[in-house]
Amino acid sequence: MKNFTFIMVLIFLGLSNATGVAQGSWNELQFNPTANAGESMQFVSATEGWISLSSNQLLHTTNGSLWSVVTPNSTDVTSGIDAPGSRISFINPATGWVLKSLNAGNDNFSGAILYKTIDSGVNWSRTVLSTTTGDAGIQVQFVDANNGWVLIFNMNSGTPIFLKTSDGGTTWTPTNGGGIFYYVNATTGYAFSAGPNMLPPYYIMKTTDGGSNWIPQYVDNTVGELNAIEFTDANNGWIVGRNSKIFHTTNGGTNWVPVTNAFPNTTFKNSALSFINNTTGWIASKADTNGSSSFMISTTDGGSTWSTPQMLPFNSDVFSMDFWDANNGWATSDSYNNNGIDYPGQIAKYSVSTGNYSNATLNGPWFMYADVTPIDPYNDNLNYLVFDGNGNITDFNGFGGPWTGNYTVSPSGVISGNLIGDGQNFPIGGQLTSTTEGTGSAGGQNWRLHKIANPGALKDKITGTLTTDNCGSRNVTLNIDSNGVITSAIGLAGTVTGRVYADLGVYVGHMNTGEMGEWHELSIMGYYNNNNLNGQLALETNSCTYELSNLVRSDNQPINTDWTLQTNPLGTRMCGAMQFVSVTEGWISIAPGGLLHTTNGGTTWTETILHPTDVISSPSDPGLNLSFINASTGWILKTFGTFDSPLGAVVYKTTDGGATWNRKVVSTTAGDAGFQLQFVDANTGWLLIYNFITYNVTFLKTTDGGTNWVPANGTGIFSYVDANNGWAYSSATLLPPYTYTIYRTSNGGTNWTPIAADNTTGEITKMTFIDLNNGWIVGKNGKILKTTNGGVNWIPITNTGITSEYKNKSVHFINPNVGWISSKRDNSSDNAIVLHTKDGGTNWTTQSTPSNYSIFSIYFWDANNGWCTGDYGAIARYSGALSVKENLADKFISIYPNPNNGTFYFSLKEANSKVKTEIYTLSGQKVFEASNFGMQPQNEINFAPQTKGIYLIKITDGENTYSEKIMIK
Repeated sequence: MKNFTFIMVLIFLGLSNATGVAQGSWNELQFNPTANAGESMQFVSATEGWISLSSNQLLHTTNGSLWSVVTPNSTDVTSGIDAPGSRISFINPATGWVLKSLNAGNDNFSGAILYKTIDSGVNWSRTVLSTTTGDAGIQVQFVDANNGWVLIFNMNSGTPIFLKTSDGGTTWTPTNGGGIFYYVNATTGYAFSAGPNMLPPYYIMKTTDGGSNWIPQYVDNTVGELNAIEFTDANNGWIVGRNSKIFHTTNGGTNWVPVTNAFPNTTFKNSALSFINNTTGWIASKADTNGSSSFMISTTDGGSTWSTPQMLPFNSDVFSMDFWDANNGWATSDSYNNNGIDYPGQIAKYSVSTGNYSNATLNGPWFMYADVTPIDPYNDNLNYLVFDGNGNITDFNGFGGPWTGNYTVSPSGVISGNLIGDGQNFPIGGQLTSTTEGTGSAGGQNWRLHKIANPGALKDKITGTLTTDNCGSRNVTLNIDSNGVITSAIGLAGTVTGRVYADLGVYVGHMNTGEMGEWHELSIMGYYNNNNLNGQLALETNSCTYELSNLVRSDNQPINTDWTLQTNPLGTRMCGAMQFVSVTEGWISIAPGGLLHTTNGGTTWTETILHPTDVISSPSDPGLNLSFINASTGWILKTFGTFDSPLGAVVYKTTDGGATWNRKVVSTTAGDAGFQLQFVDANTGWLLIYNFITYNVTFLKTTDGGTNWVPANGTGIFSYVDANNGWAYSSATLLPPYTYTIYRTSNGGTNWTPIAADNTTGEITKMTFIDLNNGWIVGKNGKILKTTNGGVNWIPITNTGITSEYKNKSVHFINPNVGWISSKRDNSSDNAIVLHTKDGGTNWTTQSTPSNYSIFSIYFWDANNGWCTGDYGAIARYSGALSVKENLADKFISIYPNPNNGTFYFSLKEANSKVKTEIYTLSGQKVFEASNFGMQPQNEINFAPQTKGIYLIKITDGENTYSEKIMIK
């Protein structure tokens, strides 16, 4: 934070500019889930819209805020083009066309292709309009279900081609054109002449016969290309362009009047416009210089007067803009680079907020941060502000000061005010979207205001060495109490005042102290993540040169751990394989004995006796001996006797959720132990028996749900994804060094083919596949291997941060990207850890567990609910923290508003008639269930609990599951 003055001007002025017009503001910079620019846009309702990207993709929203990616044809190599004219045209929410350019790479255009949908983008048909080298699709427009026009331009020869259809795009015939066009109906259209770097004169023309003939109406001899045209009816139209050009007609083009009262000078490039009627419209513009911000002007009286320019939250050209009504509009921009950072095409929303906000809404501490994942306190974009609820700012974590301030919140949620300190005055501006969040932009990035849910979340004794160039070094210990207040700072002189706020996995704070009147303020910032606490101390002083210093934990006690121990009623009896059949109901194989069962997420566990006289045990490693295919039907493989002295194997089956169990003896041979079992459906399953005396391995298979088991082929520990496809591994040696071969079967285990070898050091402990392509292997020496092509190639994962001392014991993935691996340093008393990735292993975070024993099994129901079991009876649960959304486009759904009063909505990426929702208390009691929502992406939930508080909502569509905490206030 040493560049405090510059940073605060950037952030606060950025927010202030985003809310400049009282009627509305561009207060929301929306997330673009791709790296591409949006070059054409159209909305079909106040909430549903489409953006054609500069790639073979589209973006689609059904709530006006969250965008999902749609690819009309994944095999076509296409792109958009930076040119006037729209490449997207919808005549209603169901029916639309998108024009793309075939691309041979590096903007070497090779033709044009048109996609059409009649079911709101669920399916797309394709028509190739050109395969000529140099041809690029420039513009498409339809006025009804039958009549449409296309412009194709050859970048090599400069030749335009105009095509027309009268059967909805099935057939296209050549026609005439006047340039970039706008048709108001099947016969009447207008156009202006345009081309790359085209010099004047520019012609405005009109057709009254559907494009066969064009009549010149106006000649513009001034310098500056024309960029966009729009008509609201047959008489009223607008054309805008470079050098602040605006032309307006109210009589069908008989007269085109230059508008000169909109801008103070002629240096602006008008790139897009959107009018909703004859009087009300908006024009997007930008100073014709690099690095300048885009802005918007508007009129409500047909151009007689214009609004003060409103800054748009990005520093690149506006490619497209569309307003649905006076309260809702959107703009897209080019991608750009700012200070060495590449930004994708930006999407901004204009809205007029309504609500019942007041100064009291802001009562308490708030984070203000750039909307990045993860939140980064080191890049000077995370600050906290404390509002007292009465219009006064009482604390701020900036250098200098002391800071005072004032603020007001309008009924519609617009924040305005000032922050004052060190003779400086910074304006504050923003827009609230709920009582816990605000949105806007800063420096071309998204930003949020987030009300800190737990101000004292960070409490610990932490140490650091504060180092400066010319004032020496100090070993500092900070003691932070349960409210986040710094109670002492050992190693620094003088009275200490200060505190730390923590939430969302980060912390930020500041402290005042004194030493010889020079050292007076330190900034505290960093991450906290279970056992890991990383951060910095930063110093501002009048005489000491500023430096950053490390901040670390001073002991080995977990802080803010997400894993909590659960009570095992059987004490230290070993817990092995585990599986959950819902977010609340799960099973654990125990040894000696049968099963532990929970119906409330592990708050309580009860023992299940499988057979009253059987003396049974089970393995912990490496196979899994528990397999449920649904909440009712499951199997468990057990060993007669003890696992050290096995006497055979037995399979137990339930079809009534564990109320009763049927028993099937599969071996009575001394030395045989039940090692692994897996079912993929109600009929098909496999098991592995290992003899500890002869070292023989027996494989059995059933196709009738376990009634009969017959000998089968096998090569080792296996993982099946369906009745036919499976993988297995085995070693040619029983002792280190192991030489592993990976095998695959595509006929249910009848034949196995070696497909790969594991040449990395270390014993394999687990293998899992989640589909036909994606699989994982973990083991000793920190071993993690990943395949994305069905096991043909295995990629070593070495960026987890663990060393070769660690033994990875268990692995579980809920989809190809999101998974967890349990690990522990061999022969140490350290606690076990869990490695977590959300991007398929590109990045990892470390979670601490409260167990200092090995974790034998780990299982996650969804991203927020997981459990692990280990030696000596250890059972722990993970419960994800309630936090603001991060990158909603990666989520299965979005839930809003959150918090809410019991009425809220969830929005799916794709409509699905199989959706079912359930709401649970945090103790696992189901309190709400709903289904049969029909084929619609946005759905309403009305839930009125007797007790306000935090609940867990679970949403499934038959294949995927999504869970999230919601707050009912």
